[in-house]
Amino acid sequence: MQKHPIVKNHNEVVAKYEKDLNIYTNCTRNDHFYASRYGQFFLSLQNCRKTNDGIFLTYDDYVNMMTSGWVQSGHVNGTQALTLLIDLRSYMDGVKSFQEIMERLQALVDLQEVSRVFDETAKEQAGSHRLKRYLSNPFRCFPYVHQSRYKITVKQLIECTKDLARKVNRLLLGEREKRNVRLYVKDLHDIYVTVSNQWESSAKQKMEKLFSILIPADWEFTMEELYQFITLHLGAVQDEEEDDQDSPQIVNIDQLIGKTLIAHNIHVTGLSLQTFPWEQSEMPHLLTHSWLKECIRRSFVARNRIMRMNALVVDYYSRNVTRNTALYSIYHLLAYGKGQITFSYIKDLYEHDGPSIYLALHRKLYLTISEHAFSVLIRKNQ
Repeated sequence: MQKHPIVKNHNEVVAKYEKDLNIYTNCTRNDHFYASRYGQFFLSLQNCRKTNDGIFLTYDDYVNMMTSGWVQSGHVNGTQALTLLIDLRSYMDGVKSFQEIMERLQALVDLQEVSRVFDETAKEQAGSHRLKRYLSNPFRCFPYVHQSRYKITVKQLIECTKDLARKVNRLLLGEREKRNVRLYVKDLHDIYVTVSNQWESSAKQKMEKLFSILIPADWEFTMEELYQFITLHLGAVQDEEEDDQDSPQIVNIDQLIGKTLIAHNIHVTGLSLQTFPWEQSEMPHLLTHSWLKECIRRSFVARNRIMRMNALVVDYYSRNVTRNTALYSIYHLLAYGKGQITFSYIKDLYEHDGPSIYLALHRKLYLTISEHAFSVLIRKNQ
């Protein structure tokens, strides 16, 4: 969504269960909490993994959380480390855990100490001559040796990293771990109180609204459920109608045939074994078409009866051709699509799920393959 945002009638995304996915689409709005640096903390937190061997994360997620405004060590805020973290990107290449990050930062402290020894040794000979000072110390070729470039020292960054690691360990759950929601939100509030002094007022309002929610005492959620809970409340807006109109939305796959004739690029997602083709929707409990037909015959006369009978017939046939309609909509997209077409499924959305057999079939037919999605480019006839 961030790399390829939805643009109405140009880049469209369709799915069968679009309401479940649209919880996250508003995260791409410029005024959404997750679009701010404070919200980036939660986006990166969900990418971390907690195991018995420690917490694993990427360097990008480390940087996002460090500069999010959620890290404070003494009078030093993690946001001050941005320039240093950018210069350290190549040095930190390949780190996968807090332990590895700490080891490399400590090695950097040692490097700076050695660099200072070279400077002190050559100080008398080089004097104030900048070129001589530079040539007398081979470590000056590394930008992070020059402390004057940064608002924070490496030692201060280490302390901030320790603070971040403690907070992530406190807020991140194991794979199958559950936690009481009320206690989890309290932990989050305790952390918020220690860092929010310099926050923007709009971000404070969002968080304080989350903390004001009345939560049942017996609620216990997994990490994924906690993240959805937080996303739902931090993404709430006052004017829902305005939000529906302005924010990009994933549309239901029922609209795929119509979108094919309008949109330039279309992404069909949710093509998994459990969701595509979807089974026909069931009638409400205790109701059957035969019972409804008899009810209409006894309750209405003339035109009113015919109108309702026709509606019942349409409902009956539409329910029975659900599977065929789903497959036809995919054919229609391939036959009449105007631009790039992408098919995908969402990994780990449901337990014991995988790509639909039709997704696997299209992979073999069109050969443009990636791990979980592929694209088919339909070019206009010349």
